Amino acid sequence: MCTVCQFTNTNNEMPDDAGVLPRIAEALFKEVPPTEEEEQVPTTKTISMSVIEIYLERIVDLLDNTPNTYAKKQNSDLLKIREDASGGVYLEGVTENQISSPAELLACLESAGKKRATGGHAMNARSSRSHLVAVLTLTSVKEGVTTVGKLSVCDLAGSEMVRKTEAAGQRLQEAKAINRSLSALGNVINALTLPSTQQAHIPYRDSKLTRLLQDSLGGNAKTALIVTASVSSFNCAETLSTLRFGTRAKRLRNKPRVNAERTVGEYKKLLKESDTKIKDLLTMVQELQVRKREPAIPQT
Repeated sequence: MCTVCQFTNTNNEMPDDAGVLPRIAEALFKEVPPTEEEEQVPTTKTISMSVIEIYLERIVDLLDNTPNTYAKKQNSDLLKIREDASGGVYLEGVTENQISSPAELLACLESAGKKRATGGHAMNARSSRSHLVAVLTLTSVKEGVTTVGKLSVCDLAGSEMVRKTEAAGQRLQEAKAINRSLSALGNVINALTLPSTQQAHIPYRDSKLTRLLQDSLGGNAKTALIVTASVSSFNCAETLSTLRFGTRAKRLRNKPRVNAERTVGEYKKLLKESDTKIKDLLTMVQELQVRKREPAIPQT
C-alpha cells in the first residue's frame, strides 16, 4: 500500500516508479475539474469511496470505526450484497467517505489497509488473509441528468499450497477460504469465456468475491487484471497456474455503456423537443408533396 508521501516527488509530479494506486488517484481526479462546456452549464461532481475485505467468506467494512466491528467479524456477515433495479450489485449499509483529493484517497486506502487481516506462515511473515476491494464512485449531475461511474480496485490474496506454507489451525482455515474463492473466480471466468451457446449458467453466487465483482467480470464495465509471477523455480507450479488464469481472463469481452439517469423534468423536455422535430418534419413532407402536385412551368 503506497503512503501519501509517495504520491508525488519534490517537483509535485508523478514519479516514474509510482504504483498503481497513486496513478489511479491522479487519473481519477483529472475527471473532476469542469470542462469548458461544463463551466457554461451547472455541473456537480462528487467522489465517494468504500473499502471492504472478504475474510473467511465474510464481508467486513474497513472504513467502519464502530468499536464492535471486529468483535462481530468471526460470527457473521456485517454487510449484505444486494442487487438494484438495473441488475447492478452493491453493498447495503457500507460506509462511504467523500474524497476531495488524490492524497485523501490514498490516506483512506492506507488507513483501511492497516485494518486488513494479516498473518504469518512458513513463506511470508505478513501474509494477506483476505481479499480487499475498494470501490470509487464518481457521480456527475448536469441539467437533471445523473451519470454514475464506478471503479472497483481489488487486491486478491494469493493462492496457497499448504505443504509449502505449513499452515495450521486458523491459518489453514483462512487458506482454504482464499483458495475456494479464487477457484470460484476461475470458474466464473471460464464460464464467461465460453461461446454464448454454451453459457448455460455463470456461477457468480459460488463465492462472495465473484458475487461482488459480478459487474466487473461480466457486466457493464471495462476490466483490467494484473498478475504477479515469481522468478523462483520453487514456485514454478504457482506461476504456471497464475499465467493460465491470466490468459483465460484476457478472453473476457465486455461492452460497457454509459450509466445515466434522467429526471422526470428532463424526460418531459426531451419529449417536447421530439414533438417539435416531428412537427417540423411533417411540415417539410407536406411542402414537398404540394410541390410535386404543382404543374411544371413551361420553358420558353
